Amino acid sequence: MKAIAFYPTYLKNNWNKFDFFIVAATLLDYTVFSNPVLEIKSLSWTAQITKIIRLFRVTRLLKLMVQFKGLAAIIETITFSISPLFNVFGLLMIVLAVFSVMCCSFFGRGYAPLILSDSKNFDNFLEAMLLNMALATGEDWNSVMYDTA
Repeated sequence: MKAIAFYPTYLKNNWNKFDFFIVAATLLDYTVFSNPVLEIKSLSWTAQITKIIRLFRVTRLLKLMVQFKGLAAIIETITFSISPLFNVFGLLMIVLAVFSVMCCSFFGRGYAPLILSDSKNFDNFLEAMLLNMALATGEDWNSVMYDTA
């Protein structure tokens, strides 16, 4: 549509050339390589390459960042908040590790559960850590509570 609207000057802009190449590669992927009648299996790597190239369309955000200072401020705020999020994640992992050790000692082997199974139990640290992560999200916490009571 954009190529038809800006026909004489469309391919003079490098971003438009890039978009045209990505759209053409995607259409080629959908028409030739995804057609069950043609059954082209030997060129399946080209489908993966076109998917990777389509990801490069995100680089257009860099063009927008130069034009819009508000978007640049939002992206800068996100990059500044990443390292404190790692600190919060580390603290959460320490708390879950402490509770996993406690659950292993209180509800470990020899306990005959009704709800807990081979994949959901407190028999070892790894399974206790995974179950505590699930319980932290609120998944089936009440049945685990009644099962360990």
